[in-house]
Amino acid sequence: MISSSFSLRALAIAVTASLLVFISCGTNQSGNSDVTVLKGATLFDGTGSAAIENSLIVVKDGKIECAGSREECSEPSAAEIIDVSGKFITP
Repeated sequence: MISSSFSLRALAIAVTASLLVFISCGTNQSGNSDVTVLKGATLFDGTGSAAIENSLIVVKDGKIECAGSREECSEPSAAEIIDVSGKFITP
């Protein structure tokens, strides 16, 4: 039997990989922006804290630079914005 902590870890890795694939498919291929912002989703950050509604996730050079509330993360002016309102994002 597989332990539940292993299953949760495997699920978290799979979801994170899926998120990164989603981001890479939606990035600007012209090279004008190396920053992508996922805006408006409900974010479950995996820490056990309450979900963050209307969150902001800033991805720079393929790495998550900031994930949290709009007060915690700023939206870079030159970023490609992807509206993910109504979606749920988990680690």
